[in-house]
Amino acid sequence: MLLWFPYKVKGNFATDVIRSQPLASLPPLAAKAAKGLRKKSASSSSSPPTVTVDEAFQYIHTQFASSKTSMKQRQRILLKLIAYLVHNHFDAVDLKAWTDELAKTVEFDRSRVGEEVAIVTHGFYTLLLRYRGEETETSVLRAKMTEWLDEVELRLAGPLLNAPNLSVWSRELFKPQIGFSPQLQTWSKLIKLLRNEQNLKVLTKRISDREWYLVANNLDIMEEIFSSQPPTPLSSHTRVAALALLFHAMYIPSHEVRKKAVDTARALLSEGRFFLFKHEWTLLEKFTNDFVENRPGKQIPI
Repeated sequence: MLLWFPYKVKGNFATDVIRSQPLASLPPLAAKAAKGLRKKSASSSSSPPTVTVDEAFQYIHTQFASSKTSMKQRQRILLKLIAYLVHNHFDAVDLKAWTDELAKTVEFDRSRVGEEVAIVTHGFYTLLLRYRGEETETSVLRAKMTEWLDEVELRLAGPLLNAPNLSVWSRELFKPQIGFSPQLQTWSKLIKLLRNEQNLKVLTKRISDREWYLVANNLDIMEEIFSSQPPTPLSSHTRVAALALLFHAMYIPSHEVRKKAVDTARALLSEGRFFLFKHEWTLLEKFTNDFVENRPGKQIPI
């Protein structure tokens, strides 16, 4: 399985950090490396550089403090940082330092529900998946995640309750009890989002091509994705997207597919061999019960 994010951000976080530093302020070896980085093209095949926590967050704080940095630019910086953290391995001490600083970067604003909060929250969930089986590192992440979610609930309770529509990937995190965002509820929009998601490529294609007789078997990917012992780490986004595909499968005009989709959902909700985060479980339970009980006003695919 491949680690997928639903966004494409050019460049490398560590490279950006190093390029932002004045050469005169760096030790000789670091200055030489930075000078080399500035000469190399983005297509260089050499191994990506690494940076320290202090270097990274000095860069972030400088960028975020600048009036020239737009909200979209802030988000891109956070997205690059999350990708950097997920694609590198850190011991428990360094992981705590990184995540402590990451949690401090978001400026909560009661007047809106920030995309930055969703980016960081998905980042924490993806890191938890990344370090599954590593007890010390997982313990650090769980502690930080609990602290972070408490802060989100405290600071964003009002905006969350009053926001008519949360954006894609935010609604599934913070309001799973009301179902999917329109982008995941609408098939034409969902398949665009999943264009580069290789783990779900076959199932997405079977549904798009209306090959109902093949969809039921392809739903087995759900058991692999939500296994309590997954073969490889996946992003938090892949797991939410997988649930969206299961939701759409329930409404396919095939008795075999619908039965397989419901049976799969019930197994994910009840069997110990599967693992779901709280927001995933709530989302899955909501759309499964909507379908099985044919609830009035239930959310259906578009």
